[in-house]
Amino acid sequence: MRGRPPDGLFLEPAVIGRRLVATREAAGISQAELCRRADIKPNAYNQWEKGHGRPSLEHAVRLVRALGITLDWIYLGNLAGVPYGLALKITARMSAPDSSL
Repeated sequence: MRGRPPDGLFLEPAVIGRRLVATREAAGISQAELCRRADIKPNAYNQWEKGHGRPSLEHAVRLVRALGITLDWIYLGNLAGVPYGLALKITARMSAPDSSL
């Protein structure tokens, strides 16, 4: 497909980390609160947001449940299935010119 990065890029830890940051911020919650809701160790989650590794499937499912998102969004960047209002906020955060995302 034209204009689409190679498939492997979607799974890059740094790309997944940017999606996690944008999603958490769009949901308006702190890392600590998300980790509490998802029963994930804060140190592990922090590393994922920084792009140092990516969540296992088990942890990703916990994030899906805690944030109301999809595995396709976490791993592939596909917002289909993410609630519309949240998807708009995520998109704004991902495309903000002053954003480090």
